[in-house]
Amino acid sequence: MNQSLRLTSLALGLGLLAGCGISGGFLRDSISSQRFDFKMDVAGVSYVQSVSGSATSGSVLCLFPISSTLYDTAMRNLYAAAQLEPNQVVMNLREDHTIRSFVFYCSHTVHISGDVFQLTPAAPGAPKVSSASLSQ
Repeated sequence: MNQSLRLTSLALGLGLLAGCGISGGFLRDSISSQRFDFKMDVAGVSYVQSVSGSATSGSVLCLFPISSTLYDTAMRNLYAAAQLEPNQVVMNLREDHTIRSFVFYCSHTVHISGDVFQLTPAAPGAPKVSSASLSQ
């Protein structure tokens, strides 16, 4: 009986020290039904690259956050990585979350990624791409 209590206490202690975590994500554009209305006539759209940005912050007792600018920092990092040139946009935003727990401290990470597309302005009289076709 005494040995089983010691083994249970040891297993519980190791479990608390090891911590635990959870992660998940979603496609932001598919939920928000993001739609683009261009102020210019567009002749074509081409994929340039995928970009991402992330930010990590912690919280005490997994309840009291240390920083409240997690999304802002992740988006700033995303646009810094994108280095957008004229007529480029970031679309197809994806968002992933990770939470790791270490006894009295939790680490929260937000990772945002997207695709950079180049919009080609249409010459006068050239066929145009409708903005409705890009809202999917």
